[in-house]
Amino acid sequence: MDCKQNVEIELDYLVDECVEISYDVYNLTIAAIMTGECSVFEVNYCIKQSLIVFMFQILLTSWYASEYLSMDNF
Repeated sequence: MDCKQNVEIELDYLVDECVEISYDVYNLTIAAIMTGECSVFEVNYCIKQSLIVFMFQILLTSWYASEYLSMDNF
């Protein structure tokens, strides 16, 4: 059986191109995983921080929605 490998080439960046990444947990997590320069513990920490921020955003949205739903009598 002849198996072909899928090869993905990133066309957005040039070789040895320097890219600035903003200092938020989502972009830092993506950069830590993509570059491979971070240890497993650092990547794990970044993912935990991203989940904390994501859960906080869900909490704030649910609080806002519950307050808004109680204001149906204008």
